[in-house]
This record gives sequence, C-alpha cells and structure tokens, in this order.
Amino acid sequence: MISFRPAESRDMPFVMSSWLKSFKTSNAAGLLPFNLYYDAYRLAIQQLLDRGSVVYVAYVPGEDEAKSDIYGWACVERGFDKPLVHYVYVKQPYRRLGVAKALLRAAGVHVSQPFFYTYRTPIVAELLRGRRQAVWMPVLARSRKAEADESEAG
Repeated sequence: MISFRPAESRDMPFVMSSWLKSFKTSNAAGLLPFNLYYDAYRLAIQQLLDRGSVVYVAYVPGEDEAKSDIYGWACVERGFDKPLVHYVYVKQPYRRLGVAKALLRAAGVHVSQPFFYTYRTPIVAELLRGRRQAVWMPVLARSRKAEADESEAG
C-alpha cells in the first residue's frame, strides 16, 4: 500500500540525486556544459526548495531504508495563479501505474485542472501532450513570484 507525505530530511539526498540524474539529458536543460551541470542545477534546485517549494513522497509505510521506501516524489510550489509543479519523479518499476498522478493529487494538484510546470523531460512532454491545462513556464523556476510578475509587466 502506497502512502503520501511531505518529504523528510532523510529523503532529500535521493530527491536531489534523482532530479539531477533524470534531468541531465533533457533538451530543456539547455546549453549548460556537462562539466558545469551538477553544480549549477544543484544550486538551482536548492534555491527552489529554499523559496518554499514542497516535496511530497510516495512511500511504503514501515520500510526503514531512506531510498528503498520511496516510489517517487513531486516538487510543487504555491503562490502563483495556478499550482506550480517543478518536477515529478517516479522510480522506473512504478511508472505508468498512476503514482505520478496520485503524488500530484496528494500535493493538491489535479491534472484535470490548469497548472504550470517548469522542468520538462521527454516523458513529461509525452504524458502532457494534448493537455492544454498543463502550461510549461520555465521562467517561474528562475525567479520568485514577485520577480515573475515584474518580468511579465515589463
């Protein structure tokens, strides 16, 4: 039985490493050379977390090992016109079983309702194809809410 909860400090090394590894070969990672990738994106992700993004994990209750009990996780942020999803990661064996949608629901994001997302990978593009309620807005990962509002106005 899978349960959902906000991430704990013991979960964060797995969240960070899986985010970095799974995003590294995405075209959306831009022109950043591989030798700079980990340092730059580790800092960028940490800034998202520090500004109030919340990570929710799908886990198996009763398991004690930090990595083994996590099926996946979702990083979301509030304070925008629509829910903002930065990243969703599900371990390979549990993909296409509804874990990602359940994680998002646990985080208060309903995929049938409008939402923004900032990090794009090939699987995300495939899963969201034709869903007009999901709007890719990477600029929202680059600045806080007030800064994003100023850039739209200016």
